[in-house]
Amino acid sequence: MSNTTVVTDPSRKMKSAAKTEGASSIRRVYVASLAKEGITGLVAAGMYKGTRTDEGKFGPETYVLVTGIDGTNYEVKAAGNLLSQLSFKEVSTDQYIEIKYNGKKAATKGKLKGKELHNFFIDVENE
Repeated sequence: MSNTTVVTDPSRKMKSAAKTEGASSIRRVYVASLAKEGITGLVAAGMYKGTRTDEGKFGPETYVLVTGIDGTNYEVKAAGNLLSQLSFKEVSTDQYIEIKYNGKKAATKGKLKGKELHNFFIDVENE
């Protein structure tokens, strides 16, 4: 696993899919924007800090919190299989992770079979 904090898209598309907020150095990554702009790959890497849920326009919105090695705080909007990957891989607070976005893929089973869903891969240190 690499020791990077984040890899931005060479064409700088990533800047439009992630929003940096204020002096607190919080970088929110919006999955819908990644999908819309066709961006895939590493979106956040660093120490896992847990999740946070806010009341959004259409209901609760959950963010995965990661602190990069450079101190930047990443908030990746949870969608698709992101939260289930965290649970399945039993990620612990302060464990180094890399969150990679793979675009949308059609569900192969269950009540959402055939529906395009956001797909993630989480690489966990010492897994």
